[in-house]
Amino acid sequence: METYPCCIQKDYKMTKIQKFTLENFLEIANKKFDNKFDYSLVEFRVKSDKIKIICPEHGEITQSVTQHLLYKYGCGKCSNKYKNKLQKMFSYDENFIGQKFEKGTVKSFYGYNNRKVRSEQIYEVLCECGNIYYATKSQLTHCLKKDCGKHQKENRINNMGANYDIFHKFGMLSLLDDPKSNYYTKCICDCGEQVYLLSKDIECGKKENCGCSKKFRGKDNKLYKGYEDISSTFWTRVKHNATNRNIDFTISIEYIWNLFIEQDKKCVLSGLPLCICRSKGNHSTASLDRIDSNVGYIPGNVQWVHKSVNKIKSDFVEERFIELCCKICDFTRNKENLEIISSVV
Repeated sequence: METYPCCIQKDYKMTKIQKFTLENFLEIANKKFDNKFDYSLVEFRVKSDKIKIICPEHGEITQSVTQHLLYKYGCGKCSNKYKNKLQKMFSYDENFIGQKFEKGTVKSFYGYNNRKVRSEQIYEVLCECGNIYYATKSQLTHCLKKDCGKHQKENRINNMGANYDIFHKFGMLSLLDDPKSNYYTKCICDCGEQVYLLSKDIECGKKENCGCSKKFRGKDNKLYKGYEDISSTFWTRVKHNATNRNIDFTISIEYIWNLFIEQDKKCVLSGLPLCICRSKGNHSTASLDRIDSNVGYIPGNVQWVHKSVNKIKSDFVEERFIELCCKICDFTRNKENLEIISSVV
């Protein structure tokens, strides 16, 4: 523990020392009260002497050295002011007791909440059903807390099933129990799975199946945002790539799907079968290509090709690309024929 050269320790309790000077007193007092008081009139010989201190709020006051250092606020009037502030803070409106708000009647004052800023009064409230709950004054006056909360659950269960019978249909679910009987209702899905679901989730449409829709992929999924076999991911990627390269893009997703059907789902250059959507054992092989690479993605300038063919074609015009492919084929065939002739000779 740090020891001060005077009558006060770090926790400001008196200790027995032989010498106690004015310099020691000023050092400890200014450190404890953060230079709040003016000690220009202080003169003493022993710790019990009365000294004159100037408070910035109450002016000149007289205290003993010991009394001043033991006060929490250094000034008796400042301490009384703080006590009055606390008494005012923890006071409450007695006329508020006994008032009725919705289904609750204020029984007694409970205290204050733990908020440091704008702490609120908390009251003990008796509900019509006999339960006791606690609410702040603002919650009661603004009808934010009308009862103990038990009635809300009962009303929700009672209202659920008021107009519904067993085997009533909700989406893919059919009821097997009376929704009033339990908080959870037994249902059967169109897929044959039996599940227990919250009654409120069934009524509001939050649950329309047993969860089997998550197994569906592509256009069979309820949340599917694409068109036919063209997913929104594929379509968005094509659009963003064109935008990032400053290429015109005026075609629609319906247009390219109709074009895909016209090509019989095959590559227009190689005749290879194309697959747009991914599935088990299959990978997406379709790629949207521009016939003339100097023109954007506009109607009449796009075609479906195999992605490997599109990589080879790159930015070539289609006629030039086909010409090069023919030359490669002719050269390869001639080379093979020469090798066969040389082997025979």
